[in-house]
Amino acid sequence: MEERVEVCLSMAAVEWSRHLMNDGVSANRVMDALGLAAAEASRWRAEAGGGPPLRPAELVECLSRPMAEWLPEGEEVCLLEAGEPTAWTQEVAELQGADPLLEAQQRVILTALDTLQVREDGERQYAELRQFLIDHPLALASEVRARLIPLGLALSDCYQSVAAPCLRSMNGEDVCYPCPRCGWPMLMQRRTGAMRCHAVVCVAEGVRFGWLHDRPVPTGNKAWDARPVPVAGRVRLTPGLWRYTVLPGLWELELARRLRRIPGVEVALWPRLDLYDLDVRHGARQWRVDVKDHRSPRRLLELLRQHPPSVPTHVVIPDGRRADLSLLRHGAGPESLWSFETCSGFVRLVRQEIRV
Repeated sequence: MEERVEVCLSMAAVEWSRHLMNDGVSANRVMDALGLAAAEASRWRAEAGGGPPLRPAELVECLSRPMAEWLPEGEEVCLLEAGEPTAWTQEVAELQGADPLLEAQQRVILTALDTLQVREDGERQYAELRQFLIDHPLALASEVRARLIPLGLALSDCYQSVAAPCLRSMNGEDVCYPCPRCGWPMLMQRRTGAMRCHAVVCVAEGVRFGWLHDRPVPTGNKAWDARPVPVAGRVRLTPGLWRYTVLPGLWELELARRLRRIPGVEVALWPRLDLYDLDVRHGARQWRVDVKDHRSPRRLLELLRQHPPSVPTHVVIPDGRRADLSLLRHGAGPESLWSFETCSGFVRLVRQEIRV
């Protein structure tokens, strides 16, 4: 399906969700987004022979159904679930710019930076905070408070109650099932009875389940294990911190783990208060690394150009986005200080350069 159609539908879903949450969005803005998305979806249906035109009111009903049911070549994902944009929707909508609400939630990281940059051991404390958030997408509220208060942060700055669509009743108490990959509470799909992670990347890794005798059974391409956790006394990270800290952080930690297996290689995460993602060293040799996972390589290039590096920097993308390398390398140009590799490609590069 055309990228333009996907973007218009995603933007309409985001605006409709804000309308449902009384987020102060104007009615004209919502109707404009729905009207444009309905027009684009209708055009695509006509061109692909996939049904009659869609009116905006009909589109609203479709937002919570898998797109494959009502659009030719549509993805097997919903644009909204329980009235909130899915991770797929957020990812596509970001082709037009990041979601303001999620960005606002992520700005707590900047607050922490302001506090820590004047402390003698601020760089270490910042790295520990990032690691804590990635390791604790779901955590005991008491543990979170103990970690955040010394940094001048409140519990509500970073965490919230586990959302109702993530809850399941078990033996008289509410439980949730953390995603076995990212750790955030998974979504209970009431319509189908299935359970899966909110993140597109986790679902692509096979994190989805059915139920057999009241136990979760993996239905994806990997035998992930899902275990219930009581929600009493527990909180989850805000969607913004989960989206912009945890999900990319998993790629950063995975790359760091692979590099540390190479004899003599040392890796520092988020050095100089997050100036870049990984500082990789072997003796006098140094590699400066930023890890990026973007749906659109063109959008990634636009973002990179907003902050050009002053020294050579390796931009490392997940192995699953290998097909983007050609466009990224061509788009950056031969004089660029960026070089582009996949995670596996960068590990090989380091091994080759130190002859291991």
